[in-house]
Amino acid sequence: MNEWLEIKKREVTNGVIVITTYQRLESLLLNDAVPYFKKANIKDIKHFHIAKVIEKKNKTGMSPIS
Repeated sequence: MNEWLEIKKREVTNGVIVITTYQRLESLLLNDAVPYFKKANIKDIKHFHIAKVIEKKNKTGMSPIS
């Protein structure tokens, strides 16, 4: 997760994405994904893992990405 966030942070620096987009992505990952994935390597995370996080988030009544 941290590797991916670092890539996204560089995209902000290079003007590829805006800071608010990065902040939302960071918040989503830190609050919802990181607790679920713990210290899994991003290469080991599969589609069904991500689907479980989204499913869990949807059960809280909030959209996973707003």
